[in-house]
Amino acid sequence: HSDLSERSRESWRAAAANTWALGVDGIMTFNLSADRGGRELARGLWREFGAPRNLIAKDKLYGIEHLQDDDYSFMFRSVPRAGRLPAPISKLTTVTRVLPVADDIPGLAGRIRRLRLRLYLDHFREPDKASVRLNGEKLAAISDQPQWLAADVPPHIMKKGANELAVTFESGASASWTLTLRSVELSVQYTDA
Repeated sequence: HSDLSERSRESWRAAAANTWALGVDGIMTFNLSADRGGRELARGLWREFGAPRNLIAKDKLYGIEHLQDDDYSFMFRSVPRAGRLPAPISKLTTVTRVLPVADDIPGLAGRIRRLRLRLYLDHFREPDKASVRLNGEKLAAISDQPQWLAADVPPHIMKKGANELAVTFESGASASWTLTLRSVELSVQYTDA
């Protein structure tokens, strides 16, 4: 149900940009190969990953990791699960997560064509109401497609680095009385220089 995939140039760029922002000396990929996404995709991304400056003002798709099906990491306790997805949200409660974004969105605001946040909420249906805040600012999130909420994000509210996302299940008749936040995607689309 998500646009985050191994064939998404934008999601690979976002992962690489976030990795460079952590202060690494270089990037090595796993499962980015010609047989998975195509030779041209792999070669193009490897060229872009060579230096952080290569990723500036390139379209990206940031997200929060979803670990539900990652049983191997869980068994060996090699990957921490705290702060990842999925996240259950009971009625009248709020779940917060950190959305890491390496781009200096406010600094590049003049080059941004569109900045859009999308959330996938299992069991979400009319007349359910959920509110979304990003760095304390309430967003005008509307139903985008079944179980998805989407909102355009003003660039000035973004931070380079950790951005706090808060989702509140305000009211509704959800059969389970609990929603599950499964996907968080921030699409950053730039104009050509």
